[in-house]
Amino acid sequence: MSKNKFMHKRNIYRRGPDFTQLAIKYPEFLKVCTLDLNGSAHVDFKNPDTLRILTTCLLKRDFQLDVEIPQGKLVPTLPLRLNYILWIEDILAKINITDAVGLDIGCGASCVYPLLGVKWKNWRMYGTDITEEIVNSAKENIARNNLQEKITIFQQQEDDPIFSRVLQDLQNHTLHFCMCNPPFFEDTRTSPENRTGNRSSPKNAPTGNSTELSCSGGEVAFIEKIIDESAKVKDRVSFFTTMIGIKHHLSHLIRKLRENDITNFIETHFCQGNTTRWGLAWTFRDDLLLRRVPCINPNPTPTGKVVNFSLTNSDEDSVKFIIEKLRKILTDLEISIEILEETLTKANWIVRAQINTWSHQRRKRRQMQQKKPTEESQSPEKKKIRLDGKSILVAEVFLIPRDNQVKLELVYLDGELGRDGVHQVLQYIMNNWRKNDQKVKEKEEVNEALSPEEKPEETSL
Repeated sequence: MSKNKFMHKRNIYRRGPDFTQLAIKYPEFLKVCTLDLNGSAHVDFKNPDTLRILTTCLLKRDFQLDVEIPQGKLVPTLPLRLNYILWIEDILAKINITDAVGLDIGCGASCVYPLLGVKWKNWRMYGTDITEEIVNSAKENIARNNLQEKITIFQQQEDDPIFSRVLQDLQNHTLHFCMCNPPFFEDTRTSPENRTGNRSSPKNAPTGNSTELSCSGGEVAFIEKIIDESAKVKDRVSFFTTMIGIKHHLSHLIRKLRENDITNFIETHFCQGNTTRWGLAWTFRDDLLLRRVPCINPNPTPTGKVVNFSLTNSDEDSVKFIIEKLRKILTDLEISIEILEETLTKANWIVRAQINTWSHQRRKRRQMQQKKPTEESQSPEKKKIRLDGKSILVAEVFLIPRDNQVKLELVYLDGELGRDGVHQVLQYIMNNWRKNDQKVKEKEEVNEALSPEEKPEETSL
């Protein structure tokens, strides 16, 4: 369980299950275990039947779910499923949704995501699949647990629109999220284990039939279809998510999002035992900034750029002065500020820009100086504003005192300008910060030369 430390912090399987206790409680599990001389139970993960019985026993013990997984069908790995559900719960928390309505695209015979979503999180769930046999098995598992009132399963053809049946059933209500564990492969002969020939053999036995494991175009084509359809139902679905089984597909799908002008997205790692999968989420909602959702990344890279401003001291007045000074610079740039937290000693904001007012400032000033007064009034500068009203740049701002300095950190969240836009704004702030400091110094020097009667009346910030 080398990667368990990277599992979601609320995942109950961060510490592996006690197989001995499980074998004592469930005779069916004891039959597929081996016991050592100390009476401890050991599991053969290479045996598909062992995996199937282990999963059903864990569902009974930990979630009070009675699930029948048919022979030859995909056996869901519970630690992975919990990682995915908990990540969705983290996203829902950002829009204050607890009684969510979700869709599992390709629910499978076990119907494990809808069952866990309802039983564990009290969500309302839909599921879809394309074969009658799998749909019937899913419905039997729902009935076995008396959850027919909270889970609805639809069978649909492979070429059918993904969301139409569910949204029609919801009428005017919102579908809060979709989730998907897509068929990873283009055919059952292809797998991450043998694609390069350099991977070691898998720890667990493979499970699942051809329909569950493969489809035309593999997971890339499957997820691309979800991305294409998401733009058509963006007003009815709060956010979209999918699991990705093959690492190099992630960058391809991120490019697909950007090609569709979707910049509000995040990725995460689902780590459990020796297996890693990836999660991708995107949304069209302006009030859901996905990059503020905590994600797992075993190899994190810096996401923001930091600059420090030196102060003579770090008392409250100095920090307050910097907060107000930064507020004025951003306001002058026509950048709106949403206050998340602000005290006398620190600030945390979300800032949004509808237009780029910070680039080429010197050239703009030269042009203004060369214009005649009449030209200035008759030919105002044209500003490029997005017609759809979306912000071209969204970033999070942190102002935090550190010893005798105050650290300013800007982190890119969304917008077509990307991280380059954040760097441009940061450079503008740095340039104007020094400039404003010089103006204040010059003003103080002038005031020192004046007599007491000539000095202007002081005003406080």
